[in-house]
Amino acid sequence: MKPQIFHITSHKLDDKSHPRTMLGICSPQSGLNTTAIYVEDGNPDGIPSIYSGIRIGLTLENYLIYRPPLEFNNRQIHSALSTIYTDSKWLNEPQFVGSINSENYVYFFFREIAIEAESCGKVVYSRVARVCKKDLGGKNVLSQKWSSFVKARLNCSISSSQFPFYFDHIRKFYKVYSNHLKKPKSCCKQDMQIFCFNLIII
Repeated sequence: MKPQIFHITSHKLDDKSHPRTMLGICSPQSGLNTTAIYVEDGNPDGIPSIYSGIRIGLTLENYLIYRPPLEFNNRQIHSALSTIYTDSKWLNEPQFVGSINSENYVYFFFREIAIEAESCGKVVYSRVARVCKKDLGGKNVLSQKWSSFVKARLNCSISSSQFPFYFDHIRKFYKVYSNHLKKPKSCCKQDMQIFCFNLIII
């Protein structure tokens, strides 16, 4: 599978550039839980790019948060970046439900098998991961890998609660804005429950 990228004007639907074949921007099966977002600003050298949470490989065994090579005038300026698919501490069979671009970062929301709870069996945690749009990867150990990648478990506890409440089976994701904060929030849906998180706190 070799998907093609087209750059099309919004008012005339004309091609602004020649189509490019690019691997790693989507998974080969439409039924998989993947996500992708087109980010126009904030990337290295101001080059627009797609950020994706995907599954690749012959048996779809590799899970990645990926940004393809950044190109300008058909010349590669910066290498592709991805998570390390052989290390389950980065991602462990994630099921992506959404992604969001906010200021200097791109956020990914997903659920995955928690390796820190493997002694309790196959336990699923909901997560949010974050990468920096200006990331160029490491020079040695993390060459062509995210050097800014972090992730956390979604905690839906309220400050007055005596016990923690976790949101372990995220299904959907929404981006909303608060009028008084003028900052985006993310709202996640688990069955019939909806929880909102301030991206400043995340």
